[in-house]
Amino acid sequence: MSACIWCQKEIAIKLSITDLLMFKKLQPRTVCESCMKRFELLDFSSVCPDCSRRQTSSEVCSDCLKWRKQSPDYLFRHQAIFAYNAFAKEWMERFKFDGDIRVASMIAPTLKEAVEKITNVETVVPIPIASSSLAKRGFNQMEIMLNYAGVKYSTLLENRSSGENQATKSRLERLAMEQPFKLKDDHAVHSIKGQRLVVVDDVYTTGRTIRYAAECLVDAGAASVQTVSLFR
Repeated sequence: MSACIWCQKEIAIKLSITDLLMFKKLQPRTVCESCMKRFELLDFSSVCPDCSRRQTSSEVCSDCLKWRKQSPDYLFRHQAIFAYNAFAKEWMERFKFDGDIRVASMIAPTLKEAVEKITNVETVVPIPIASSSLAKRGFNQMEIMLNYAGVKYSTLLENRSSGENQATKSRLERLAMEQPFKLKDDHAVHSIKGQRLVVVDDVYTTGRTIRYAAECLVDAGAASVQTVSLFR
């Protein structure tokens, strides 16, 4: 038996007759069913097709209609995996701010599945964090997530912001933020041109951050940029 890394309860292993007869090698589980059920997978029949915002229909939401007017030449498509519920916020606190990176393994397989379902992807790009945040925290949470998920990625962007906690800002303050991203180096410039990219982030709130990242890559010559976040 192994223990759930979240609640520490023992995880019972269920074996089928086939598993026993075939001497099938069992993959160790890191999270129990009860804790995993606390994550809410989004139902794509009742979210905005542009940003994965939960709603009663699959129509484009009012926020994304405004975004479309601002950028009529760019068809933005974002996929979030889980709803940002109370447990997701607790999980983010433990992972991102307490530094317990082990909990990344709880949802890493779901992230891997979501990225692999996107067709014709050539490069996965994690959202970078500010240098001050990296110095304080010691890691980029999305790079850790992708490592646990076994997804190859390229760090093509650099975050020039001050590292101010976005959670402390109002919606208007987030929307008013200036472009924080630029290409990391000459290698990034050559790597992007004509490529089909996927940008991954932890939480989609207003969409300003991930849209800036996508815009930076599109302006640099990417053939297409799709975006994915753990939570919405």
